[in-house]
Amino acid sequence: MRSPRLPLSLLATTVLVASLSRSEAAPRISEFVAQNRYSLADENGDSEDWIEIENTEATEISLAGWYLTDNPENLTKWTFPAVTLPPNGYVIVFASNKDRVDPAGKLHTNFTLQTEGEFVALVEPDGTTIASSYTPPAQFKDISYGVGTVGASIVSVPVDKGTNAKYFVAATD
Repeated sequence: MRSPRLPLSLLATTVLVASLSRSEAAPRISEFVAQNRYSLADENGDSEDWIEIENTEATEISLAGWYLTDNPENLTKWTFPAVTLPPNGYVIVFASNKDRVDPAGKLHTNFTLQTEGEFVALVEPDGTTIASSYTPPAQFKDISYGVGTVGASIVSVPVDKGTNAKYFVAATD
């Protein structure tokens, strides 16, 4: 049986970067998009930047009092409400400048992400310890950046001879 052909848009959806501090941290920033146009809409139908926070532990974790920031000089820029991450679960926070902290609703930071590439960090409740952070390169539209997941596999996508395809390779230090 011949392998099915997949759309080229599935070839490159996430660029993995190696600049995560404390890659074993739980919780951690696992993925983010700074030029969201079509990949994920918020509750208003707006295509806002977003940050995914992942719990890499087998037990639930409270994010109450943790922080997200895009400014290394202000590590307590946006505070998480009483949100609990399930074991090996995640939460999406929109970086929209809408500043919404209702734990029962969609979360929105009081800042947006810059497409030129900027610092973004998850900070522990002490307000000084950075659990995970990135200083990524310039961002591409609807391409997420993040860390690999343990147990993840690379999927080979068949492409017909003569078909053009694009892929991105993350720069590392």
